[in-house]
Amino acid sequence: MLVSLWQAGGALLEEAVGGSLASKVLLPCAFLLTIAYLSKLAFKHLNTVEADNVKYPPYIPSVIPFLGHAISFGKSPIEFLERAYEKYGPVFSFTMVGKTFTYLVGSDAAALLFNSKNEDLNAEDVYSRLTTPVFGKGVAYDVPNPIFLEQKKMFKTGLNIAHFKTHVRMIEEETVDYFKRWGDSGVGSKKRSWKSFIKIVYGAHNSQSELHGTPLNDDEIAGMLIGLLLAGQHTSSTTSAWMGFFMAKHKSVQDQCFAEQKAVCGEDFPPLHYDQLKDLQVLDRCIKETLRLRPPIMTMMRMARTPQSVAGYNIPPGHQVCVSPTVNHRLHDTWVQNTEFNPDRYLHENPAAGEKFAYVPFGAGRHRCIGENFAYVQIKTIWSTMLRLYEFDLVDGYFPTINYTTMIHTPNNPIIRYKRRKL
Repeated sequence: MLVSLWQAGGALLEEAVGGSLASKVLLPCAFLLTIAYLSKLAFKHLNTVEADNVKYPPYIPSVIPFLGHAISFGKSPIEFLERAYEKYGPVFSFTMVGKTFTYLVGSDAAALLFNSKNEDLNAEDVYSRLTTPVFGKGVAYDVPNPIFLEQKKMFKTGLNIAHFKTHVRMIEEETVDYFKRWGDSGVGSKKRSWKSFIKIVYGAHNSQSELHGTPLNDDEIAGMLIGLLLAGQHTSSTTSAWMGFFMAKHKSVQDQCFAEQKAVCGEDFPPLHYDQLKDLQVLDRCIKETLRLRPPIMTMMRMARTPQSVAGYNIPPGHQVCVSPTVNHRLHDTWVQNTEFNPDRYLHENPAAGEKFAYVPFGAGRHRCIGENFAYVQIKTIWSTMLRLYEFDLVDGYFPTINYTTMIHTPNNPIIRYKRRKL
């Protein structure tokens, strides 16, 4: 077969290259590289059962060498993954930019990633090339996992109820101060405050400024601060923005949230305090439902360092093993009215409640985000303040599409109409 391809390719190349020596050398080389690449894929993936009876996940073929499915995935990743799930089941592999990605869809398959040890499914191998240029050396995924865990423990010293109680007032004051520039009505977008994050890092630094007896240097402190801001500030602001659009679209839900503010906090809206937040159950469900439909991170990834088994398939070392919270959160066989914004779904029996990894906006297991509780405190405080100040509507019915070009999937052109409430 390869000989036939070579002969056919040679005939085509002879017509195309003319008398150019460079063309005669370069084009056959390109042809041979393409044949070699396709042959590698054929031998690796088309036979799912090898001689030693190792069964690999179903492989989604592509006619484009090296790039594979990068273009179609980049344009519409969620639809791509949902189609693959329907056709191939909960575990499947495909190539993008020369790398093999294996996705685990659904709660049962996702358990492999969330229950894994770092030495088996490794985070640094995937994320270090993304985070180190931003955070700098010596922090996060640039260090061995035990050191990274020590760094996260430092942050945990600032993520406690005592600090949360002081943050509520601080966040409320900054939100009120920011919205003074909006006026009584108009069309605008929303931003978030950074001061609370800086205070957390400052508190963590003061309470524990050494790792394994070695003092942190200024670069490490700066890198940890940048990491915290990126991990917490951008994700929370994106969730807050999406929730605003959902509430503007579903005005009855927005009205319920406003009524809840009066019922829980008082008709005259005195300053918020931490103990009130737990009683804002409608607002809590709105956050939860927003995180279901628009989790900030579309894909969680690990590099397989050792052979892994899941759903009857064997995943070899070198595969990037992935779970998509977005896809898991809208599987039609797990979620009733899977694409509808319905905060009240959590009041009733829900098939997803019996599945451990059906809802994973903050990760799960040993990989769960340490900032989950702070995120809820922050978003509840900001939206409590905003609901007291304004009512929100879509601008001519415009509901944003998702920006898939960024790591955190923000709304495209996030504009919203607001009008100050008359209290």
